[in-house]
Amino acid sequence: MKTPFYKKPSFWIIVIGIIAVVVLAVCLLNGPTKMDDEIPETDNTPATDTIDSVEYEKIVNVYNEYMRDLYLRSKITHMGNYAVYDMNKDGMPELTYWTKDSMFFCIYEDEIVKTLDSIGIKEGNIRYLVNGAVLHRYDSMGITYCYVTLDKDNVLTKTHFYYGYAGGPDYDCYEFNGEKVTMGEWYELTEDILAIPQTMDIGVKNLLY
Repeated sequence: MKTPFYKKPSFWIIVIGIIAVVVLAVCLLNGPTKMDDEIPETDNTPATDTIDSVEYEKIVNVYNEYMRDLYLRSKITHMGNYAVYDMNKDGMPELTYWTKDSMFFCIYEDEIVKTLDSIGIKEGNIRYLVNGAVLHRYDSMGITYCYVTLDKDNVLTKTHFYYGYAGGPDYDCYEFNGEKVTMGEWYELTEDILAIPQTMDIGVKNLLY
């Protein structure tokens, strides 16, 4: 006949086993998730891949020949200046060309230069901004701005805003995209644009001379 001495170890072994299973289950439930379930960090920075110097010079030469051809065929009537840089951060430089009364935006597409758009501007100050945009400013009895951006689908967006300063016929007149606004609204709408610094990486060159 078995004595109680042989039953006690079996009871405590079962109890300890149950405790071990419970502890293991809790550890597994609270442990780290699998690598496949982790959400990777997303980099939303626009692509800024650069091309090599040989390709860059090739594109500049294509732009030059394109503009010379337009001039020789009397498609443009004034010599002017140009700057080549990446407006839309797609890794491929664009060309902006301006004369005393207009500005052209061009892109390079496999030996073909496509004119995107032109804006009727008068002589004024052209600023190339660090975000790839162009800001034109013209002073004449008031200050007129034209802020131009280019997206990755090569679509130009132009924002016009104006204010008349003291002594001019439109003194205390504020406009944004053709609509009259109050002075407070004008500054609120334009302060972010006017705060964008000018890039120092753009070399403006004379074209056709």
